[in-house]
Amino acid sequence: MKFRPFWLALALTALAVTLQGQTQGKQAAKPAAKVQNPLEVFQSFSATLNGGMGRDTDRKIYRSGKVMRLDFPDHYRLVDLDKLTTRFVYPDRCRMIGFPDAGSYPFSAYHGFKVERAPTEENEILDGHTSSIENVTLTSTSKDKDKEPITIKMKLWEAADVNGFPVKVEIDAGQDRKFTVRYTNVSLIPPDPVLFKSPAGCPGGTSRGW
Repeated sequence: MKFRPFWLALALTALAVTLQGQTQGKQAAKPAAKVQNPLEVFQSFSATLNGGMGRDTDRKIYRSGKVMRLDFPDHYRLVDLDKLTTRFVYPDRCRMIGFPDAGSYPFSAYHGFKVERAPTEENEILDGHTSSIENVTLTSTSKDKDKEPITIKMKLWEAADVNGFPVKVEIDAGQDRKFTVRYTNVSLIPPDPVLFKSPAGCPGGTSRGW
């Protein structure tokens, strides 16, 4: 996948810095803001991804704990959501890069940000899913006073029939940098653990065959 300069910069900046939940006060006629990261509750799932930072099309993705897998025609990619690295696994070789694949966003966006959640009273039927809408704001927590905080706003369509999984996410990173992520064929059944394994001869960071 080729990264455009903006997308690469956003991936490195927004994803390379543990999302910490904070609570805003109660708002009139609305539920209290939630503390928990709305994405972190989904530790095991599979889905089909369209759109997003990498402008993926019908990309099959899986998650098991802190690892996400993305399928490509000639290889698959394993994203470590703790280390924020991506391993490319081909039939005869592998290699690693020092940032998460764009397709893992926004599930990889929890390092160095605080989260503010604002549930709304809006509902919408999306792709057959009755979904409640929630607004989420991520703000970077860098201690460098000379750096302006990074603010990312998200709007989540949380489908009731899949335990609130966000079947659609609109993301606004400021300065007209906006994109939409759609998830279909969502299953919360834990994927086969075999999907997240690398061949024994595939050490991290090497491009040599095994």
